[in-house]
Amino acid sequence: MEAKHGGTGLYLDALRRCREKLDAADEELLERSLCRGSWQPPNRRPTAPTPTGVCNSLTRIQRWLFECIRIELARQEPFRERNAH
Repeated sequence: MEAKHGGTGLYLDALRRCREKLDAADEELLERSLCRGSWQPPNRRPTAPTPTGVCNSLTRIQRWLFECIRIELARQEPFRERNAH
């Protein structure tokens, strides 16, 4: 995906690259929360995560993605400055 829409495109490219770095369990949790609006385990088992545990995991993932995106965008900045002139 090429960044064609200025800052928005760069941000979405960075988000895509960062999501590719997530491990499978974190990606699944993120997908479930995004697709359903709230995470629901397939069936309630004694080992199923609690709502608090899910919330804590999503907060951790969100913080990690934010930092990853910040780093990815910072890497793009020198390239954008060179091409702007």
